[in-house]
Amino acid sequence: MKSTEWVPSKGIDLEPNADIACRLTGQSAAVTAGPGAGKSELLAQRASFLLETGECPLPKRILAISFKVDAAANLLSRVRARVRPELARRFDSYTFHAFSIRLIRRFRLALSDANALDQDFTIGPDRIQRRQITFDEFLPLASEILENNAAVLRALRETYSHVFLDEFQDCTNNQYSLITNAFKGTHIHLTAVGDTKQRIMGWAGALEGIFATFASDFAAVPLNLYQNRRSLPRLRRLQNRMIANMDPTAAVPEDRIVGLGGTIDVCRFDTADQEAAHLFEWIKQRITAGIPPSQIAVLFRNQPGLYSQPLVAQLARAGLPYRNDQQLQDLTVEPLSRVMLAFLTLATGAQSAAAYESISGLLEGEDDEQTFRHHRAWDEHLRAARAAVSRRTTEPAVVGRLIDGFINLIGANILTTLSSGYDEARVRQLSAELTERIQEVMASSGTDVAGAVDRLGYGGGVRIMSIHKSKGLEFEAVAVPAVEHEMFFGDAESVYAAYFVAVSRAKNHLLLSCADHRQAPDGAPQTWKARRRPHYGLLVYAKDLEGGWISE
Repeated sequence: MKSTEWVPSKGIDLEPNADIACRLTGQSAAVTAGPGAGKSELLAQRASFLLETGECPLPKRILAISFKVDAAANLLSRVRARVRPELARRFDSYTFHAFSIRLIRRFRLALSDANALDQDFTIGPDRIQRRQITFDEFLPLASEILENNAAVLRALRETYSHVFLDEFQDCTNNQYSLITNAFKGTHIHLTAVGDTKQRIMGWAGALEGIFATFASDFAAVPLNLYQNRRSLPRLRRLQNRMIANMDPTAAVPEDRIVGLGGTIDVCRFDTADQEAAHLFEWIKQRITAGIPPSQIAVLFRNQPGLYSQPLVAQLARAGLPYRNDQQLQDLTVEPLSRVMLAFLTLATGAQSAAAYESISGLLEGEDDEQTFRHHRAWDEHLRAARAAVSRRTTEPAVVGRLIDGFINLIGANILTTLSSGYDEARVRQLSAELTERIQEVMASSGTDVAGAVDRLGYGGGVRIMSIHKSKGLEFEAVAVPAVEHEMFFGDAESVYAAYFVAVSRAKNHLLLSCADHRQAPDGAPQTWKARRRPHYGLLVYAKDLEGGWISE
């Protein structure tokens, strides 16, 4: 098949930048995207293009490296569903650790001196010279093999024509070293795809962090996927209008976004108290309709603690659960804290797919048998943890025992892989801080372990946070109060980028509001401006998409 004849799989509608990424030849690509943009499907479609058009010619193969077992399996299953079996057999999908241990087992003779290994070496918690290596040594040993043996490196490079890197924003130093040792400076083309939690909008192709390093090292073309396909059509049309303004080539014709699903409300009020009263009723209606409070977010560009005071007062009086993420500081957004809270959520008896998913990646073994043993140990540990919570649900001390038990089960060395800035000391420090935080919530609110974990973790109430903290998250319903010049000020790029982040967090319902007068809340600075002006430059994107319009 000629490259010009290739079309995406039936039922797959690629946005312009995704189509460019799929068809790219002769270059590497750095593809950044927000939630719901279809990153895994993009890689599956790119594999289809490369294999079906001969851009990956026989006997070359495609190597895909993911961070989690389920992600690697999901990508492989997608490719098998998209291309013929004889082509799919040339697609290899591994995690970083699975890829590394394959290199070690196949080329262990390339290791020498202190790192030399016997043929029957094992993997365990401690290093035993020649006989046993630890999980943490997989990547460094694989890199050493590639650095010290030109024949092995040549064999690897002759095997693959293309490499995919999924969830690339989580790449650690060891993982990136392995990639550069293996493929930098070759004719192999890499496609790195990742979530843009640090920078939602790649304005003019701007990249940050690991993506910027990758683009420089591999001369990669920067592409950004904007369309959140989890949002209902009315919300997608609003987002697409902003995309057309910010990155015209990435927008799709509006008539391609069909359907009337989703709601957008645009409201103007005389005072902030009136705005808060309306917002409270809007939240209550959605909770009554069955949306969990934790799936409702109220986003402010700045100072959510000040701007949310009228709303928080009403939520508190009504007994509706809420959590002010700004007050929680950064502890609960640490990767380790999220995993710990996922465990505690399950230990208190809650059923949460997201919590299970957070744990599953930590149970990966070097092969299917070891992964099975890890899952079996996890199941036994979770049953014991649930029994302990049910007996001592009001005892603060049980929290520390649960967290210590979880660390012992998973291994502090494994937990350090959650962030490039972690070592075992940091793992212990964050665990102690989280234990203390949960116990403080229990003491201050009179709730039990389940209630405290629910407030901090995967349950919780209505989320009140800054737009910046919402990056990478999605909610069924999102409210963006104070869409005013006094809130959205500064250079146009940062203003529109922040607003796009806010409106693209919503999947089903979006409320945009402003007020003509905002009385200074408790703790407001002297520079607080009571008189307000609606920011029509932002609100206009919702015009004709909602039930009415506010006067200018």
